[in-house]
Amino acid sequence: MRAAYEVAELLVRTATTLSSDCAHRGLREREWTSLRFLSRANRFSRNATALASFIGATRPSVTQIVKTLESKSYIVREPARQDRRRLLLNVTPLGKQTLREHDPIKHLVDVFSTIGSDDCERLGRLMRQALNRAGVASGICGDCAYLTQHGRATPGRPDTKFSCRLYRADISIEESGELCAGFDINHDRSHLEQLVYRKPVTPP
Repeated sequence: MRAAYEVAELLVRTATTLSSDCAHRGLREREWTSLRFLSRANRFSRNATALASFIGATRPSVTQIVKTLESKSYIVREPARQDRRRLLLNVTPLGKQTLREHDPIKHLVDVFSTIGSDDCERLGRLMRQALNRAGVASGICGDCAYLTQHGRATPGRPDTKFSCRLYRADISIEESGELCAGFDINHDRSHLEQLVYRKPVTPP
């Protein structure tokens, strides 16, 4: 238990240090968090409402965050392909480059990359469990209770069939690896374990 307590304390100290040290390149902590989220969010979550839910901010605060990111050309509003009446907040190539080169958590990502992908995924699952226990929904589409598989499928096959019961939409295997603000923890996902597409933690 002592080791577990120490790890928890180190995580809190790390988060506090990063939060106080990330106000650079004209972005504050929540703006960096928002840019990260939008770079990994699915098509249902790249909007102001989902962003507000994810970062725990009010709508006026999110409006200001979006304006700041737009003013720096890090994100752009674009019509959704499925419904051009809906506008998505998409990260621009400049925004992705900024995340790759200047994200305040980059050195932390470098540290975690040394422990291997399996250990990283296990640590990620533990952190998501901690957030879920705290009442903060956090996770990717493939880990969500709303994801349904239709028939037999394998990774890499174009006929892999998934759908979302929340949004009533088809989901590609690539999309199953994206963040979703409508996430609900799935306590029994063994049937999907080998099918979920795991996107790299670092932005493209």
